[in-house]
Amino acid sequence: MRRLLWKGEDEALVKLAGAGNLILEVGSFEGGSTICLCNDNRNFVIALDPFIASQDLVDFTANVDMARTQKAFIENIKGKGIAWVHAASGDALSFLRSSRLRFDRLFVDGCHIYDSVKSDCEFLHLVKPGGLAIFHDYANAKLPDVRRAVDEYLESPTGPAVMKREIILSMLVAHL
Repeated sequence: MRRLLWKGEDEALVKLAGAGNLILEVGSFEGGSTICLCNDNRNFVIALDPFIASQDLVDFTANVDMARTQKAFIENIKGKGIAWVHAASGDALSFLRSSRLRFDRLFVDGCHIYDSVKSDCEFLHLVKPGGLAIFHDYANAKLPDVRRAVDEYLESPTGPAVMKREIILSMLVAHL
């Protein structure tokens, strides 16, 4: 399985995931981060990924065979406490809002283009108080749109109250 995590991030994700948590993952690729979040079935993960290649060459998926990636993801999550939602972020957000589900953790690693990241920030409102929102590639200098979109959202009047921010490797962890 190809993992799109930097060295040490898999261990950090397992630790951040904890145990007994309901986790929403936005962007799964082949499921490497999804499996870390599941933490040997100690957590239940809802993984959201439409498996559509980005049309912007800034985002690496423009050159990826997404049908093969989707097939690998399905194979990799078999038998784990993971449910896959095959939908675009906007559609999934509407459904999840109406379901009244609230999550202990949110892991965002979807499309890295500014508008997409900004849209994915809306999932923050589904995180319980005391929960964590984790943004992958926040500190990646090659993907500046991630940091810009997340910072703008968190600092806007519509953003949630953040008690603490910390950077762990390439990830921003927002304590809500």
